[in-house]
Amino acid sequence: MPFVDDQYLTCKKQCVVCETVFAKSKTVSMVTWEKKTKCCSIACAIKLKTGRSNFGTRGENNSMWKGDHVGYAAIHCWVHRHKPKPSLCEKCGEAPAYDAANISGEYKRDLTDWEWLCRKCHMISDGRLQKLKKYKHGNQWFSKKSSPQSYVR
Repeated sequence: MPFVDDQYLTCKKQCVVCETVFAKSKTVSMVTWEKKTKCCSIACAIKLKTGRSNFGTRGENNSMWKGDHVGYAAIHCWVHRHKPKPSLCEKCGEAPAYDAANISGEYKRDLTDWEWLCRKCHMISDGRLQKLKKYKHGNQWFSKKSSPQSYVR
């Protein structure tokens, strides 16, 4: 049976910021726990140190907010956070929804301009399914109906 130290089980404190009771982590030494540990989390420690919470820096309150002038990945992350993901595709209603697809192609922060689609419906709406049905041979594109041998002289 492994050795169990009772001091890990009995060490508890009350957070000076949010007043929740928290226990000592096994990675914190007893000296640090007794002398320095006052907060239950990093967020409470920031609030204690700066005098303000760190939670208000998201969205338009952030000094780095760009509005509609953001990149492709950032706008998709914003949509993932703000538009609830349904269990099925919004277009076909059969397959699970995986992709946040932009309807207009303008990539605005308007949730009505976005829809959750399965991969097949997303590729059809973007026109990528037709490109996938073609394959490249050398510098030319050939459809599956015509073979590269018919173009060789």
